[in-house]
Amino acid sequence: MMKFFVLSIPIVFLPFFAGCSLSHDLAMMDDPSDFTAYANKWAPSEDAFLAVQRVAKPLLDKKDWNGAIAIFEQFEPKFPEMKKRFDAIIGMLRAPSANLEIKNLGTGINTTSNEIKPAVTTDGSRMYFASDRPGGKGELDIYVSKLENGVWQLAQNLGDRINTPDHETINGLSFDGTSILLYVVFRDTWATATIIISKKQTKAGPQSNIYLHQ
Repeated sequence: MMKFFVLSIPIVFLPFFAGCSLSHDLAMMDDPSDFTAYANKWAPSEDAFLAVQRVAKPLLDKKDWNGAIAIFEQFEPKFPEMKKRFDAIIGMLRAPSANLEIKNLGTGINTTSNEIKPAVTTDGSRMYFASDRPGGKGELDIYVSKLENGVWQLAQNLGDRINTPDHETINGLSFDGTSILLYVVFRDTWATATIIISKKQTKAGPQSNIYLHQ
């Protein structure tokens, strides 16, 4: 299951692993061979890049840096437009790991379920993410946690103005934190997946409007 951590590495800059929305098929996978097949089939898409990260995750969890490097080097030729991204990741994995500190973001965010696609507001005060934890509205719901006195507070479900019985993930935040781009999967509709924008309104609350569809 996916969890959120903060990594502190002296001198070495930890790049942000950019990714588009998590596709419905990819979200349902848990076998490393499935991630490999997905990455090979759909490269050089953003979801395929995310699948590469999932292939490398067991090695990263074991701190097998050389093994993880081999994975990224194996897939790099399939992503010619992401060469700088792959080189940055490989460079990070090759950097000295002395004094590396990993800090779990705590039970306010992490659970025994999956937490994915974190997006933090520019002022660092709120983190939005998707989770399939019990008590949600559907398969994956959007949650928000506030940072207070250095501690991430218990995440709150954004409710049924945002979340549906299906699948929502974060696609991005506006700089002022008032708009969220969501990737939504609707069952039994003409659009398999849709990107929508939800704007925060002072009185009426968040309202969702179709922004772009796939």
